[in-house]
Amino acid sequence: MGEVDPKRRLADWFRQWRSPLRKFLLRRGSVPASDLDDIAQEVFLRLMRYDRTELIEHPQAYLFKMATNVVAEWAIRGRHMRAHEPKWLAELAERAKSRLRVTTHPGDNTEGADHALWSLRRPSGPEVNI
Repeated sequence: MGEVDPKRRLADWFRQWRSPLRKFLLRRGSVPASDLDDIAQEVFLRLMRYDRTELIEHPQAYLFKMATNVVAEWAIRGRHMRAHEPKWLAELAERAKSRLRVTTHPGDNTEGADHALWSLRRPSGPEVNI
């Protein structure tokens, strides 16, 4: 009997185990629902880098263990991320606001105009959500 193409094997595993993997992660409760797809994708991307998939005897167990490891890695990274200091964020917001020049008439609702302009403007540097 011939060997199954590794790419086909991975595609089959993706179709077969993606939904159970997401449910497994959701049941664990340590992964926000918004991160489920990202973690599942990371698991399958890592699996794609592994060129000896024929050695994996129990794909579901292997995928779930990989997912557990990815969740642990993300948790470690999350603990090492530093929250932005409020003072720095306030200064950044003021600089961004000062770059926006809005011409208004007396009595106009400038708050609405500021909000509309702010939502349309793309920052020139790295994106920072305030």
